[in-house]
Amino acid sequence: MISVSVLSEYKTQIIVSSAPAGVAWTLTGQWEDFVWTVPGGEGVGDGGQLHLTDVLAPTNVPVVYTFRAGGTVDVSAPVVIVGPRFMLQLLDGSATVEAQFMLGSIGLELDVHQELFYIPNRSRPAIRYSETGDGGGEFRVRVKHDDRARFDEVIRSGGPVVYRSTPPIEDIAPVETVQISRLVSNGLPRSGKRDWLITYTFADYPTLEQRLGGFPWDDFDAALAGQTWNQFDTRFAGASWDQFDLTDWLAL
Repeated sequence: MISVSVLSEYKTQIIVSSAPAGVAWTLTGQWEDFVWTVPGGEGVGDGGQLHLTDVLAPTNVPVVYTFRAGGTVDVSAPVVIVGPRFMLQLLDGSATVEAQFMLGSIGLELDVHQELFYIPNRSRPAIRYSETGDGGGEFRVRVKHDDRARFDEVIRSGGPVVYRSTPPIEDIAPVETVQISRLVSNGLPRSGKRDWLITYTFADYPTLEQRLGGFPWDDFDAALAGQTWNQFDTRFAGASWDQFDLTDWLAL
């Protein structure tokens, strides 16, 4: 059995009641024909419960999660992650920033890998080539001044980031991992907002094999503020680490 709940910061928590021992399993999300692997969503079952967190779902549309293990296929009920129509986030979803996506601002360029060699006395070149890459493109987005600190937190890591959107978003995937190569803001800010031109290259999600935590340590600290470690030990006496991982710190 598979159950799904929506956490803070646009995360979803997926719980699979049992993964068959010794059987390879996968966990994927899906909206219409857009399918993605949940971070940490491949492994071999040990007969126990699985607890995963997803940060790669599009917003404001019904998505389902599918668990496959051998001949077992289990599909969750649809869930909607209510959120911005367009946002940028760190890979683990620990920081996000809403941005207003400016329609008509998408430019795409594929990576054409080839070299042409012009040889004397030949009217046509010799060509060396390899497969054309996915390339990248440009977004023009508008960010509120009040969100500037969150914007800086997301983009200052220098590494790949994730954009998530409410589909459809022209002819590109609603969620992708991108490497930002250029950030330009021309002209004066207007009405408490700044426009940014973001140049990016499509990239692989680099830590897809790692499971993500559902709650930040700030939630843990807030839930147990003022308590001692002895009180913590008493509260969780006899609990396994899997049970600890499933604790909803916002409801504690």
